[in-house]
Amino acid sequence: MSTANSPAFAAEVGAPRETQTLSLAVVIPTYLRERCLVNTIRLLLTQDPCADEILVIDQTPSHDSDTDHFLRCHAEAGVIRWIRQGPPNLPAARNRGLRETGCDIVLFLDDDVIPEPGLIAHHRSNYEHSTVDAVAGRTMGFKPCRISRRVNLTPDAEYRYFDFAASARRERVVALLGANHSVRRATALAIGGYDENYLGWAFREETDLALRLYRNSRLIVFDPRAAVLHLAEPSGGCRISGFQRMFQEWKVSFPAHYFAWKHLFPARDFWREIGETFTRSVLCKKNARAPHRLPLAVGSYLFALVYAAWRWRQCR
Repeated sequence: MSTANSPAFAAEVGAPRETQTLSLAVVIPTYLRERCLVNTIRLLLTQDPCADEILVIDQTPSHDSDTDHFLRCHAEAGVIRWIRQGPPNLPAARNRGLRETGCDIVLFLDDDVIPEPGLIAHHRSNYEHSTVDAVAGRTMGFKPCRISRRVNLTPDAEYRYFDFAASARRERVVALLGANHSVRRATALAIGGYDENYLGWAFREETDLALRLYRNSRLIVFDPRAAVLHLAEPSGGCRISGFQRMFQEWKVSFPAHYFAWKHLFPARDFWREIGETFTRSVLCKKNARAPHRLPLAVGSYLFALVYAAWRWRQCR
């Protein structure tokens, strides 16, 4: 298979190489993370070559003293840009990063990843061809969706089965993963950035962007050389836990419902997504072990389904 640096790839996409080196910013949205955030930033600073900018979009109300000291000192030294934002909303944090930087390419990383050597260089190299508008990097440690034996998947269904831990390069994909993906900034802004209607346990917003890029005839490639290890820290991030879960359970299934209404309704894939979300959020092991939680889980699921439909109709 051709690579982005090969003549075959250039011939396929019919695009010349960029004549100058493109600038690249790393944007790290973060929420309720401490030591793993600091470790991610430290490792990024050892990349060779390094990013032109590192922006930390910080949605944590307050950090512990060590993290606060690290972020403050590095921001004052000009090593990072520390941008406070609230209320927490992952797509809004991504959009803030797009607006704040002036770099040509924006690489979005989770706050709990270990970047492989050359991560930044490999992401940037793909944009040497002017038709490449987004790159999905390899994400190890991420539990992949089941691999489908079906062939000729529609673009609307590819995200279900895409293996982000794969080792083979793929071109013209319709899938992105929030933990490790980059976009051409001008293109992302031109199509409206990330949809901030993805509330709560935000996921699918990067798939939403991938579908919109595809429908605007933009090229996404999967480059396994641009790799990170995703630690999936058990606390913080987008997780909803503790006492607040009683009142915010609906946010667990809301993003998948909103995505289904926006991109899949009324096709058969819509009902598949709704059914799988019910299995994932209601018929999960946690609820099976505590059956008294089922009424709340079902009620939250139905509320999220109706509320997502309402928000979708309001935005059409």
